[in-house]
Amino acid sequence: MKNIIVLPLFTSLLFSGCSSVTEDLNIDTTEYITHFRCYNKEKTTEHYLVNQFNQKPSIEDKRCEMVLTKRRIEKQLKIELFNCQMIPAKDVPDDLHEH
Repeated sequence: MKNIIVLPLFTSLLFSGCSSVTEDLNIDTTEYITHFRCYNKEKTTEHYLVNQFNQKPSIEDKRCEMVLTKRRIEKQLKIELFNCQMIPAKDVPDDLHEH
């Protein structure tokens, strides 16, 4: 009978200890997403780019973000992008997957 009482007590201590650990980690659930709009050379086609950081970006990361994102997409798609600008998420069309 003694073992049955100890096991639930140990289990409850383990769970309460784990739940307080997650609070102490101060996990940041903020999403760091930036949207860009670029054009082809003739400015006839818009290209929307999204960059997401897994953790809070440094000032240096943010400073270089558009250039690095643009280069990565140009290399992937083998195209040149021009006139790239950061835009708010609300300016990104909802129907991008249809194009």
